[in-house]
Amino acid sequence: VDSGPQLGFGPTSVRGLQRYPRSIVDALRPWREGDPYAFDRLLQFQQRLRADGYFSSVSVLPDLAAVEADPQLDEVPVQVDLRERAAQRVTTGIGYSTDQGPRVLLGYQHNNVLGRAWVVDSGALIERVRRRIFVDGRTPYDASGHRWQTGVRSERFDVSGQLTDKDTVYFGRGGRRDDIEYFLSLQYQTEHSWVDTGTGIDSRRSRALTLGYAWALRRLDSQIDPRRGYTISAQVSGAHHRLGSDASFVRLYGRAMRFWPMPQESALAGGVLVGLVEAGMVLSDSREGIPSENLFRAGGAQSIRGYRYLSLGVPQGEAVVGGRVLALASLEYQHPIVGNWYGAGFVDAGNAADRWQDWKAVGSAGVGGRWRSPIGPVNLDAAWAERDRRWRLHFSVGYSF
Repeated sequence: VDSGPQLGFGPTSVRGLQRYPRSIVDALRPWREGDPYAFDRLLQFQQRLRADGYFSSVSVLPDLAAVEADPQLDEVPVQVDLRERAAQRVTTGIGYSTDQGPRVLLGYQHNNVLGRAWVVDSGALIERVRRRIFVDGRTPYDASGHRWQTGVRSERFDVSGQLTDKDTVYFGRGGRRDDIEYFLSLQYQTEHSWVDTGTGIDSRRSRALTLGYAWALRRLDSQIDPRRGYTISAQVSGAHHRLGSDASFVRLYGRAMRFWPMPQESALAGGVLVGLVEAGMVLSDSREGIPSENLFRAGGAQSIRGYRYLSLGVPQGEAVVGGRVLALASLEYQHPIVGNWYGAGFVDAGNAADRWQDWKAVGSAGVGGRWRSPIGPVNLDAAWAERDRRWRLHFSVGYSF
């Protein structure tokens, strides 16, 4: 069989653009004209356009008819058909989880500020444990795969006996390359917290000017309901007490998740094994003066099941506050039952503490059900907490990557 010469990518034609500039499409294209043709690159281009938020419908197809009509053609033209989203929209949403309780969201988004495809996203979020208002702005990706982003948010967070008012403003530059995303940011945090010590209320204020870098690799067969692949994320950030902060610290954090499909020829065909490891550490003399967002707690539906949301950490009177160290692991097996319904069994273990000398793992085990819905897996779990000696139900949607 003579397959003939290697074909390359030809010119890209775009139809459907009216309000947004052509540059936002070209910046997301994962090839240059003349690069070797590969259908996977077309799918990647289509996925990027769909995820970017500017378009409600995307189709990316090779013009194979042109190649067949001209045997001398050594490049494949590409046709992109788009349907644009409205430049402005109002969004509303309601939801529920056993971690955050009832949830109401009201948002406003403008996708074409000053006709430059700059995006401003704002909203108000109300949950049982959280009240947040926010405004974020970002530029579209440029030809190098980078964009600028800035924002401000104000939040009241009430969990495990600690009430916290937080205000944050940040500015940064992010980028992506194939399956990798990264973000370099500078943010200023101020915080006022109240802790119920059992004999009174301990009130403290803290602030930090933090330089941080976040990196994530996602290689999954689906971003919504993965059955194969893995994700790895890492963060490093720090502040200095002489540069607008109350304390000096360096924060390190990492998380990895893996999905193993079971062999099709085995009795476990259709099943999936899911593994998770997570660890973090704050390098500092003390946690005093460090805003709680930079410390660690554990527990809940996306952490160690069987325990209340963020109830694992450093006991302080009647409350639980964040500590400087975290380590946990989880292993879960999902098996098909009927249609899109799966049964699950799992074990979780880990904890958060202020020092590694104080860290002691607590465990849990349980069973649950999974419904593979169009928006991702809907999870209902019953977990037995080894430390608390009790069962707890958890309800959530999707995975936390």
